[in-house]
Amino acid sequence: GSSELKEISAILTLGNGLKRGIKSGGYLFEKHSHRNNPSGGRRFPLEVYIFANDIKELERGFYHYNIKKCGLEFIAGADDENQIQLLTNEESIGNSIFTVFMTAVGLRSIEKYGHLGYRLIFLEAGHLSQSFWLTATALGLRCWPMAGINESRFYKTLKINSHQEFFVFCLNFGR
Repeated sequence: GSSELKEISAILTLGNGLKRGIKSGGYLFEKHSHRNNPSGGRRFPLEVYIFANDIKELERGFYHYNIKKCGLEFIAGADDENQIQLLTNEESIGNSIFTVFMTAVGLRSIEKYGHLGYRLIFLEAGHLSQSFWLTATALGLRCWPMAGINESRFYKTLKINSHQEFFVFCLNFGR
C-alpha cells in the first residue's frame, strides 16, 4: 500500500484504536478491551471522520473511521474544490494529505455526567488531538489545527444529525 495509507492507518489506530484485551500472567482478558485514549466513564463520545485529500489508494472524499472494524467507511466524494473551500473557510486544507474531523455524540457523556459531560468531551478531544499529533510527528508529518468550518455544510456533507452529534475540532496532516 501507499505510504500515505499506512500513515493514516497508524495515526487513526494508535490515536483512537482499540487495545484488544489486557495481558496478565500470560493470560489475555478480552472483556477488558479498551481504547488507546482515555474517556470519562468509558463513554467515548467522540467520532472521527477524515477528508482524504491526497491519498493515492483512497478516493478523494469524506470517510468515517469505524473503530470496531478498524477501517474507513466512505461517506461522500469531493470533486469540487469550491465545495471543500466552502466547507472549511480555510485554504490550508488544500495543502493537507488528509484532515481529521472530530465530532461528539453528546448524549453518550451527558446521560451519565449531566453538564460535566460537555467538559469531559472537550477534555477527551484534547487527549485525542495530542495522540494524533504525536503519532504524526513520529511519522515525520506536519500537523496543524483548524476550528473554522461551515458547520451546516459540514453536517450536510457528512450526513450528520446536528441535534445528536456536533463538531468539536479538526487537524490537518501534511508534509
